[in-house]
Amino acid sequence: MRLHLRPSARRAGFTLLETVIALAIFSLAVVALAEAIQRSGETSNIIREDIRIHDRMAALTAETTRLIALTVAGARPQQPPPVEESGVTYQVKVQEIKNLVNKDKVPVEGLWQVITTADWKEGTSEQHLEEETWVYPPLLPRLQ
Repeated sequence: MRLHLRPSARRAGFTLLETVIALAIFSLAVVALAEAIQRSGETSNIIREDIRIHDRMAALTAETTRLIALTVAGARPQQPPPVEESGVTYQVKVQEIKNLVNKDKVPVEGLWQVITTADWKEGTSEQHLEEETWVYPPLLPRLQ
């Protein structure tokens, strides 16, 4: 007796080609996920560094504005030397603003400009950040 299998009675299952295609798609998804996780970590580090630079610039600016408050006592603010920290060079420039008049055409005396800059290298590109503040010492609290 001969056994004849009908075409519909074949075993159901995955062929080798289907399995290879499924593995290729899964591999692409895993590689994309790993790349996304790496980019997320890099972005987090860049943001953390940027916040650190902004905080240091704010501290230098605040320190310099407090020194300007001493002008009321007759001292003249000195240009602080550049500060180098963790590959970032901070520079603070202080200058008195001259020839400034208000809306009533009255000269404004004793106004100072503080410019804080940060320069660093990120990867292969040079980065520069600059903040400017104007200080009017009579409005600052008195230093003891």
